[in-house]
Amino acid sequence: MEQLFANKTLDANQAIRHEKVQDLLADTHQSSLNGEAVDIGRAAFKTTFNLLSNTIFTVDLAESNSDTAREYKEIVWHIMKEVGRPNLVDYCPVLKKMDPQCIRQRMEVHFGKMLDLFDRMITQRLHLRKVCGSNTSEDMLDTLLNISEQNSEEMDKTKIEQLFLVVDAT
Repeated sequence: MEQLFANKTLDANQAIRHEKVQDLLADTHQSSLNGEAVDIGRAAFKTTFNLLSNTIFTVDLAESNSDTAREYKEIVWHIMKEVGRPNLVDYCPVLKKMDPQCIRQRMEVHFGKMLDLFDRMITQRLHLRKVCGSNTSEDMLDTLLNISEQNSEEMDKTKIEQLFLVVDAT
């Protein structure tokens, strides 16, 4: 936490935050020029999603057409659908172990896919760091990989993946 949320790290990300807010303003301005209504929910989601993905991976996942971005959006969409679906277990907790609608089972599959995606992104970054010989960027992933290199007991690849699940859930 000391390294991830240090003033130095937050200051380094200030340009990204400024850029994403400018993107939001530009999108809003373009909508007003076109006489279109602004979908506030979509605009806020896109801005927040890009801020988060840039802070963690230095990638705009909301706007990118890469396979990784498409896969990530698809997984998040499926998780949101499952969370929003009425679940009989919420009304009848006795049925929790049975999972009659298989919602828990599907959620486990989606979260497994998310962990696999994070694993691939981390492996790709480790390969890039090996090829380039140093950090490629100063995002959250590089900070956690630096901590892992210094003390593998404190932070390893599995802990990084699980931390990203927590960050995504917020």
